[in-house]
Amino acid sequence: MAKRPEIALKVSNLDAGIDFFVNRIGFALQEHQPDRDVADVRDLDGDLILLAGPKVENVKEHLAGAAFVIQPGEAIRFAEDNLEARRATLLERGLSDLHFEETASGDRILSVQGPDGYTVAFVARAQRSQDDVLRMYAQGPKDLQAVLEGLSEADYDLARSPGQWSIRQIVHHLAEGEMLFAPMIKSALAQPGSVYIRNQYNQEIWPEIFKYASRPVDSSVALVTAIRAHLVELLQCVPDNWEQYAMMRTIDGDPEGRKVTVGGLVGGMAQHMEEHCEEIRTIRKLHRR
Repeated sequence: MAKRPEIALKVSNLDAGIDFFVNRIGFALQEHQPDRDVADVRDLDGDLILLAGPKVENVKEHLAGAAFVIQPGEAIRFAEDNLEARRATLLERGLSDLHFEETASGDRILSVQGPDGYTVAFVARAQRSQDDVLRMYAQGPKDLQAVLEGLSEADYDLARSPGQWSIRQIVHHLAEGEMLFAPMIKSALAQPGSVYIRNQYNQEIWPEIFKYASRPVDSSVALVTAIRAHLVELLQCVPDNWEQYAMMRTIDGDPEGRKVTVGGLVGGMAQHMEEHCEEIRTIRKLHRR
């Protein structure tokens, strides 16, 4: 039986989606089923992704494992060592509306807008030592508090555009991410090499059930702050921890799991916070808050 994707992208027009992601960005087309309005493509990291057109009523019926669905308007990011070469390739493939930016921590990003509001971003990470990453990780809650400073309760409902996440939803999403990844980091610290079975976070059900769109944010900001302080303390307790790892898997995923290191997880969470803080800054600029 052919392997099914664990990730899906919803598109309003399947042919346009294939043209952009395959012919322009460089994904590899694996299977195209126009009668079912779906196509399997392999992205630049080698992950199998389902492109699901508007005729697909239940996307998750076509997926396996954690069944993660990327929604229109979201950003898809790939690590890139040579942004200039990537830019030249995209220009050759007919994409001219390219944007460069540099984050506060020195990462350089090349991005392009696709159909349905998707943004594909190629990120060249700044060179960081372990100490730099730890400082960035520890600094995250302060950066979040700073970027929220001065907002009224009504301001938390501002978003970049209709249908995209508000500042309020982003804050709750950050807290959820900290809760989901903290046990994984602790497993790698306490029992290196052990298998960690990851909770199947459902990005559609959880935000709805937990009322991301309407709950006050104070408890989520406090949670982010407490978890980061707790893990920084634990990282200081366990020497030579950066390459310690756990084998992460989902309940119905690959039984061997995927190797995730302490350094990779801490760096990923630090980056996750920075990206969403930058998103909040962008929302505030758009609305002049």
